[in-house]
Amino acid sequence: MLAVTQLALSLMLFVLTFIVQVAKYNDYLNSDAVNVGWVMVRDLTNMVFVVALLIIAFGTILGIEHYEWKHMLFKLVAAAVLVNFSRVICGVIIDIGQVVMMTFVNGIAATVGGNFIRAFSLDSIQSFSSPGNQAARISSQNVFLAAMASLFISVTVLVTSGIMLGMLVARVIVLWVLIVFSPIAFVLGVLDQTKSYASEWWSQFGKNVITGPVFV
Repeated sequence: MLAVTQLALSLMLFVLTFIVQVAKYNDYLNSDAVNVGWVMVRDLTNMVFVVALLIIAFGTILGIEHYEWKHMLFKLVAAAVLVNFSRVICGVIIDIGQVVMMTFVNGIAATVGGNFIRAFSLDSIQSFSSPGNQAARISSQNVFLAAMASLFISVTVLVTSGIMLGMLVARVIVLWVLIVFSPIAFVLGVLDQTKSYASEWWSQFGKNVITGPVFV
């Protein structure tokens, strides 16, 4: 059990190095997934504007108030501009969060393993310390119970570290996906019937940007 405890602590330190590396990641806009995906979605969205212009034309001819040009044209032009700059806008917002995040990451990167170990007293997890007659207290039963406790604590910390790493990796992937679909989000914000979907996108985007700094 003590050998497994030592292995778990070693793996925990190994995972912490990956946590720091993922936390330092700040190349969202230049990712291949974003470059390919965003361009495809942007081009598809730009095609939608042609359909939207036809809808405005028919709405104006038929006198449908919500779709007349004076109600829709300005929104449509603004959306057309925002769609083509959506990746840059997302990048600026992410950079603001990353500046705060990197401030903390750079501060803890060099000593994160040592601080983590001291915070949970993992450096003394396999040591015995008691007042009085030390030899009388170190029995086979006490050693066995201490080994079980140290194993439980070390595995718990390892699992926690793994969850932390998983959260940061998930944040990166989710931000990639949100950037790719950002052109659609800006278009959905034009129509009253689809504003709720645009609001959901902004909610998810804001949460994932803020999660990083708060987490670190």
